[in-house]
Amino acid sequence: MKRYPPKSIITFLFLTMSVLVLVVAFVLQIRGEQACDGCYESDKGQFKFVLYDGTSPAIIPSIHNELLLKQAPLMKSFGLDSIPVITVRVWQSQKAYLDEQERSIGQRYAFSTGYIEPKSNEIRLLYFGGEIQRTALHEFVHLLTLQINPNFANNPRWLWEAVAIYKSEDYWFHMNNRNAIKARFDGLVQELYINPNGGSTIYEVGYTIGEFIERSWGEEAFIKLIKSNGDVSGITNEPIELLFSGWKDFVKNTYLSSPQSEYEKALERSPLQASEQ
Repeated sequence: MKRYPPKSIITFLFLTMSVLVLVVAFVLQIRGEQACDGCYESDKGQFKFVLYDGTSPAIIPSIHNELLLKQAPLMKSFGLDSIPVITVRVWQSQKAYLDEQERSIGQRYAFSTGYIEPKSNEIRLLYFGGEIQRTALHEFVHLLTLQINPNFANNPRWLWEAVAIYKSEDYWFHMNNRNAIKARFDGLVQELYINPNGGSTIYEVGYTIGEFIERSWGEEAFIKLIKSNGDVSGITNEPIELLFSGWKDFVKNTYLSSPQSEYEKALERSPLQASEQ
């Protein structure tokens, strides 16, 4: 039996371990940094989907179609020629979703249904049976704005959310019950003025802020404001206090001053009265 010198055996073991390390690295590169144990993966090219804790793959088409439909016009409006591949991760266990949220961004937001992980270009969603594609589109807009300015996230928050809300929704949702928002609007204006970068008021009026910006200065104003982190001097010489007042008047004149439609009048009546019409 031929005996190999100890030095040769050590060299052989070192080479073997080196090969194994390279193989493992190659496999991890193919699969991505995060192993997918017990989850479902679907690669759609521009968008990759990873579903956890038994989330049905049946939700993928609605999300994918919405993102594909809006991708080109959104990129054009933001002046983007290309974007990196985006991973969409979806959980249906709130605990697992919040655990991952806390691990990745350091906080748990109990009422959150979506957020982004900018470093890895990821959209993370909680699925509970609603229109998840709308949440996905909102988070997608956030990622696109970070392609314009990587330091834009929540800086300032009012603009960060207003842009995402306006660009991902088709209309101001309060128009479904305009009489109710009319009674609350002055209070919301005051809340936003006092605390523009906190609270939930921006989610109620963000659409109208985006609409006011576009109607006043055009779509390119969004790019200027995003790049400058909300410095309005790039679009107007007016102070921000005057712009705030202009936005308030815009909402009142556009949405809250016109006569009620027959539908709105019906909403104010009892369900029995409305059904008799």
